[in-house]
Amino acid sequence: MSPTTQLTPGVDQLADAIRELLEATVRAQGGDIVRSTELVRQATASLADPRQGPWVAGGAEASPYNAVVGRGNPIAAPVLLTSRTADGVTGTVRFGTPYEGAPGLVHGGVLAMVMDQLFGDAGIAAQVGGMTIGLEIRYAAPTPIHTDLALEAHVVTAGDRIVEMAGSIRSGETTTVTATATFFRLTEEHARRIFPHLSRR
Repeated sequence: MSPTTQLTPGVDQLADAIRELLEATVRAQGGDIVRSTELVRQATASLADPRQGPWVAGGAEASPYNAVVGRGNPIAAPVLLTSRTADGVTGTVRFGTPYEGAPGLVHGGVLAMVMDQLFGDAGIAAQVGGMTIGLEIRYAAPTPIHTDLALEAHVVTAGDRIVEMAGSIRSGETTTVTATATFFRLTEEHARRIFPHLSRR
């Protein structure tokens, strides 16, 4: 039986520090780059006992190392979910320079990843969780970096197998992204087949 994945104490602070490092790295135009590289490699070497295999749900935090919402994952901005009910989920996020695509704007692929995560959370909140089989993104306006963004996603229809959802991203009063998604509802049998390490719990 695999133990549930917990957020290692202090890793959220380490992830915050790495986010600061990422921001400094992509903006640095001077300084001791060679020494900085050595220090980063020394810090990496000081970490030990890496987790083996996929993370296992059931811990105090639903997804502590998720690439979108995980506080312990420095790749995540992270997105903060502010509400999660059967009527939908809402959240906020602020993307720094590492997420820049076109100058001054959040990369469209990053925005698509965020919406996909929000739809997953919306389905779970509405007790119709599943996996993405279709995702359509419309970029209604440029989405700026270094700006607080409002996120929303909700279930539109839910059948026995298929769930349809819709959501958006806003910057102030401007809707910059609208999205729709189609999810396939997972039965226990599907879940055991896709996530065999969970079926052994």
